[in-house]
Amino acid sequence: LRGLPAAQQGPRTVDYIVALVNSEPLTNNEVRTRLLRLEQQLTQQGAALPPRAELARQVMEQLINERVQLQQATEMGLRVDEGTLARAEQSIATQNQLSLDEFRRRVAAEGMDLNALREQLRNQILLQQLREREVDARVKVGENEIDEFVREQEASTDLSSLELNL
Repeated sequence: LRGLPAAQQGPRTVDYIVALVNSEPLTNNEVRTRLLRLEQQLTQQGAALPPRAELARQVMEQLINERVQLQQATEMGLRVDEGTLARAEQSIATQNQLSLDEFRRRVAAEGMDLNALREQLRNQILLQQLREREVDARVKVGENEIDEFVREQEASTDLSSLELNL
C-alpha cells in the first residue's frame, strides 16, 4: 500500500465534528467509541438494546454534558495530580484482583490504549470533584436539623432506626 496513491489505498473512515461545546469539538469517533462501549456493557448485562439512533442521541448528550462539566472544572482550577491518578488506577487493579502491571497488561491485551484509559480516569475524577464541590456548596445541614432528626429517631420504637451513621 505504500507505493499506491492515496486514492487507490482503499476506503478510509473519516472523522468529523458532530458538535461544538464552547468551541471545543466533539467528534463522530468519540461518539461511536462511547456508543460501542455502552452497547457492549448492555449486552454483557443482558439488557435489551434500545434503537441505535436513540442510544446514539443519548450518548452524544452525555458526552456534551461531560465536556461542559470538564470545562467548568478546568475553569474552577480543579486538577488531578499523578498521585491521585495512580491511586485510582491501583484501586481498579485491586478491585479486579490484579497487580498494577497485570492490570496494564490486560488493558493492552484487550486493545485499549493505556493513555486513553488514564485520561478517562482523570476525567471521571475531575467530574467527581466537581460534583462534590457543587453539592458541598449547596447542601447545608444545620444543628437544628440534626437535633430534630435525633429526636425523631429517639421517639421511634423501631430498634433498627436507633443506629446513626454520621
